[in-house]
Amino acid sequence: MDASHYFEHDRLRDGRPVIVRAIQPDDKQNLQEGLARLSTDSVYKRFFRVIGTLSERELKYFTEVDFDRHVALGVGLLVGEQVLPIAVGRYIVSNPEVNPCTAEVALVVEDEYQGVGVGSLLLRHLIRVARDGSIVRFVAFLHASNFRMYRVLLNSGLPMQGHTEDGITEVTLWLGGP
Repeated sequence: MDASHYFEHDRLRDGRPVIVRAIQPDDKQNLQEGLARLSTDSVYKRFFRVIGTLSERELKYFTEVDFDRHVALGVGLLVGEQVLPIAVGRYIVSNPEVNPCTAEVALVVEDEYQGVGVGSLLLRHLIRVARDGSIVRFVAFLHASNFRMYRVLLNSGLPMQGHTEDGITEVTLWLGGP
């Protein structure tokens, strides 16, 4: 599978249609606008700091990915002929020489769409791409109060292990087979 051309139709738990697709360099404005729609709490839980806008450098990092060590997917809600971006997820193999089969995973879902299955759906698609790319383990670093993300990982049904230190929960998720 060529993750850089990933494009799948799916449905939320309530039946609303979505597309899940590879993030592209021309998504910079979508990311900036999506960040502006997030609550301060959601921004803090994703970035561990409050930010109002992403710098050009950050936008480049988040949208110009190699789809090898850094994979990013977005979820768009289909409303008539429009696609409304509502979530982004990514995984990054941060130490390929030492641990090429482990990637850090992160998701952010717009507040209005939290709790309706967007995060779980996005995680499933990231897992599909990761397995195809020989990733066997995701590691997620969560603010200890980020119960929704913890629940998304737990509800994946995959074996996981976690521990909390200094307000940060580190969760390892074993991707296993198909």
